[in-house]
Amino acid sequence: MFDTPYLLGGEEALREARTPEIVSDAAHAVLVRDPRNCTGNFFIDEDVLVEEGVTDLGDYRAVPGSGALRPDLFLDPLGTPS
Repeated sequence: MFDTPYLLGGEEALREARTPEIVSDAAHAVLVRDPRNCTGNFFIDEDVLVEEGVTDLGDYRAVPGSGALRPDLFLDPLGTPS
């Protein structure tokens, strides 16, 4: 699926990478919500999917069974003060 020599972070980043479907599924979930109750928000794909009842984000890993997903670049890593 991905050619690691061209992926910033190489093999390690690939093991934590997410597929594009995580974004498209989260976007779809937001777009079908009632706009009167869902506007002016900032969404994180994982949070949206969990709100929609997704309990296993493993299907969104670029390398199946490879561990946790890497947080988006614009988010502070878990456990660090903002």
